[in-house]
Amino acid sequence: MDKIAIDRLEKVINLVLSSERPMSAYYNSANGRTQTFSVDYDGLTADDEYEMASEVHYKQPSIDISKISQINCKRIAEDIMLCVFIITHLGHEEQIENIVNEMKKFRISTMQQDDNPSFNDDISRDEVKTYFSNCQTFAYNRAKFSGSGRK
Repeated sequence: MDKIAIDRLEKVINLVLSSERPMSAYYNSANGRTQTFSVDYDGLTADDEYEMASEVHYKQPSIDISKISQINCKRIAEDIMLCVFIITHLGHEEQIENIVNEMKKFRISTMQQDDNPSFNDDISRDEVKTYFSNCQTFAYNRAKFSGSGRK
């Protein structure tokens, strides 16, 4: 990957990480938006946020994992959703796999695994992997074909 691509990934990841939402985007409201990821990106409409927050919330798998793992999985899914939406909206969908891998790696490294010893097992479950993959696909399609992403 060249320096420009690396810089682009870092900028998108930093934008996603700049969100100071205190809870899941599905329950977070600000600036007149009923559901928001609380990021400053002009290409993300209120409708985009509503649809993506709802997708993350309602498609979370119903599996037997700890409450903290559920919360952490939802946060990772939201970050995947945002990263993929933004990188696709910017026209660089060839970087989706890289940005998803970097975001997951970062989030996993920052989560309190001492308080949740089963976390690594929980996020390795097929249902969770499918959830993350579905969020990635939804965000790509949203950015590419609907809302503000219509080309």
